[in-house]
Amino acid sequence: MLGLLIPVLMGSCIKEDYDDCDNVTIAFKYFADGDRDVLSQYISIIDLYVFDADERLVDVYHYSQSEISGEIAFRLPGGTYQVVAVGNAYDRTASVGVEGGEIDNMFITHPAWGGNGTLTGHDDNYLGTATIQVPETEGKKSHSVVVLRSAHVDVSIEIHGLAAPQSGELPCRLVIEQANAATSFRNVVDGSQQGTYCPELVYDAASGCYRTDDLALLRMDNDGTLDPDLCRHIIRLEDTDGNVLVEERLYDFLQRYEDELDVTRQEALLPMSIIFRPLEVEVDLPVWYIEDITPGWN
Repeated sequence: MLGLLIPVLMGSCIKEDYDDCDNVTIAFKYFADGDRDVLSQYISIIDLYVFDADERLVDVYHYSQSEISGEIAFRLPGGTYQVVAVGNAYDRTASVGVEGGEIDNMFITHPAWGGNGTLTGHDDNYLGTATIQVPETEGKKSHSVVVLRSAHVDVSIEIHGLAAPQSGELPCRLVIEQANAATSFRNVVDGSQQGTYCPELVYDAASGCYRTDDLALLRMDNDGTLDPDLCRHIIRLEDTDGNVLVEERLYDFLQRYEDELDVTRQEALLPMSIIFRPLEVEVDLPVWYIEDITPGWN
């Protein structure tokens, strides 16, 4: 009997010594545009930043998809803390200001932002914050929920009417100027920080068009309202010599289709179709998107 009890005691907290006991548990939630938790459908990894009462960074934890599907647990000294969860920070996400450790000076951006390469777009990022109170009394626990919200807009741009690529060389280049480049750890877009993005284009032989692939931009709304100061994007298509083939102000495009497009949703999609015809160039909604939303029109 004694031999059976020893492994159990070694693998658990001992009442008189709580140094190895977790006293913080956190559950992550994401509700998208509904009232049901759908975190596992959209978020694969979470980086959790822990700040003390003075809002200075004290620790960072990294969690996989299997770990965030339940409650995560760790230990902190008693006191008040603020936590920031950053979801889906992959190759196109950099957390800036971590070295300084002050929450108000920390933000996410593309790793190439600031002149270190080409900006191609962002990961499908999500951010969430919560204040947690860790009990001073040993043996007691803090239970918290961090609700994440979207920090991005999925963008789908397709170009019709241009010749198929020759020897792998594309006849055009897509440029998005004045796009928002930074979102604070409080999930507020910094409209003063902008960048020029050159997303990759792929040729879809089945439909005979060029299109973006897995393109996401930072949000352009302020508290659920499209903000002209956060939507100054210029969409420009150039030929291989840099000549402008077509140019469109994104805000004008969204105003033109305000009844069909809503980029303020949590899972927002921004589709655009550039069509070259014999006598004109048309910037419109893609046919597949129009067909998809028609049943919901009044």
